[in-house]
Amino acid sequence: MLFEKSFIVDAMLGKLAKYLRILGYDTLYSQSLKDSEIITICVNTNRTVVTRDRELCYKAWKNKCECIYFSKPQKVSILLAFMSFILGIPLEFDPNNTRCPLCNEKLVTLSQNEIKKTGLSKYSTVYRCPSCNNLYWKGSHWRGIKRNIEEARKCLRSLSNQKN
Repeated sequence: MLFEKSFIVDAMLGKLAKYLRILGYDTLYSQSLKDSEIITICVNTNRTVVTRDRELCYKAWKNKCECIYFSKPQKVSILLAFMSFILGIPLEFDPNNTRCPLCNEKLVTLSQNEIKKTGLSKYSTVYRCPSCNNLYWKGSHWRGIKRNIEEARKCLRSLSNQKN
C-alpha cells in the first residue's frame, strides 16, 4: 500500500476498525482504552484518532493530534467514504497488505500445502494471522464485506461530485 496512514479508533467504532484493518490500515482498537491513553498513543505514534466522542476529539485537537469526529451513528460504508474523502485514503482491498480484523497483525498467505492441512482446500487463497493464528478466506461472508466497500466507493464518488 502506497498510502501509509495509521489510526486509533475509539470503542464506539469497532466495526469501522475491522474494515480499516481489512483494507490494510494499521488500526489500534480497544474497548478498554481511556481517553488519556488514546491521546498518549496518538502523540507518540502520530496516529489519527477516529471517534464518536466529542470530548475525546477536543482533547486530541488540544494535543495537536489529527482527529476524525463522527457525530452520530452511520453505516460503516458511509464512515469509510467520509474518511476517504477527508483524508484521501484509498478504499482498495490489497490481499498483500490486509490485516487481522481482530488483532491488527498483517496477514500472511498460506501455501497450497498449508491450505490442505487446514481443511480449507476448496479455497484457492487462505490467510493466517501470525499473532492470533486465526484463518481467513473469501467465503460467503466476503460478499457482505465487498458490498460494504463498494457502497463506500459509491458514496465517495457522490461526495466528490458534490465537491466539484
